Amino acid sequence: MNSSDKYYTWFITSENSPSYLYLSDAPNGNTGNPTNYCLDLGEMLSSAGFNYLRITECKNAKYKFKYANSYKNSIDVYTTNNKAHTINNEKVCLYYSMTPRVDQCKNYNTNNQLSWSVTKIGTYIN
Repeated sequence: MNSSDKYYTWFITSENSPSYLYLSDAPNGNTGNPTNYCLDLGEMLSSAGFNYLRITECKNAKYKFKYANSYKNSIDVYTTNNKAHTINNEKVCLYYSMTPRVDQCKNYNTNNQLSWSVTKIGTYIN
């Protein structure tokens, strides 16, 4: 198994409010169960000043995420107080590249790397 295989599946706690993105413990996109690790914005910045992503213990996570808020398939970034996170006064969304990062949500219509597919696989009750 490639080490990146375990990063296919993430869990959220709400479809209506910003939520932490909890990493699944299952490989290859299987459902599995949430772990104590969450997606977060790292300290390292791209040349354009946008944060690269990191995985951290959920108790240390500083950001939440919400699917389909700014655009149909975007994932917007929020602070832990559920306020939209901005860089240079622009809302930011998850951006997929070889090294995932955030980018301005407003670039959604011209950049398909801001578009995400989400599959609802059920409701997890802990």
